[in-house]
Amino acid sequence: QILLKNETIKRLRKDIKTYKRMYESNSQNKNKTNVNMNGNSENRYDELLSQLQILKQKYFYSVAVGMKLQMQYSGEKVHFFNVDDLYTELQELPEQIPWFEWPKWLDSAVQRQKRDYELNKQL
Repeated sequence: QILLKNETIKRLRKDIKTYKRMYESNSQNKNKTNVNMNGNSENRYDELLSQLQILKQKYFYSVAVGMKLQMQYSGEKVHFFNVDDLYTELQELPEQIPWFEWPKWLDSAVQRQKRDYELNKQL
């Protein structure tokens, strides 16, 4: 399971880099050409941007679920770990965290959720 998770993460990272290059290339071309009369460049740009967002979301969930599986495999309780809540929290942060720093952010967020759960359990 962990090997499959690592392979998925590597593939998603590669896909994100590819889409990012395509997005940046399209963005530069958009600035140079000022969009075609029929709007094809703008439609392609929006499509790439949408695909990039979906890919980033898949990457986030893959990393988070991988962390959850790893914690569960090592005997830790994981019922406090809510991936949807963490994704929402990440999206609502005032400062944008680059996707390549999400694993580090996730680790600290999970530790915070775990601490909060333990504190609430004691009350």
